[in-house]
Amino acid sequence: MLLENANLCSPTVLDRLNPLLEIGGTLLVSECGMRDGEPRVITAHPGFRLFLALDPRRGDVSRAMRNRGVEVGSGSYCPPRPPPLHLLLFLILRLLRCFLLLLLLPSSSVSSFFT
Repeated sequence: MLLENANLCSPTVLDRLNPLLEIGGTLLVSECGMRDGEPRVITAHPGFRLFLALDPRRGDVSRAMRNRGVEVGSGSYCPPRPPPLHLLLFLILRLLRCFLLLLLLPSSSVSSFFT
């Protein structure tokens, strides 16, 4: 099961899933009421796996939940930054300089310049 953005979930809700992660784990669902005089119990399949996808910029999950699994990081997220203004100005001036050279030089000089 994949829980995307699990760190946006209430920690108490995630902690309720902890018993399912035990070997032979079960979850007592008392919110469903009684069924045949017995509370509803969900038993985890032997191959049950839980994957939590987190966005570290939006908080974390409880220590108890983190201790239950293996953390795999994809590196720090860094949104692309625009180039510095001085670099843009330098490139614009270079382009203008080339353009002016093309306009001012005679056509024979320009063709020899590029060959």
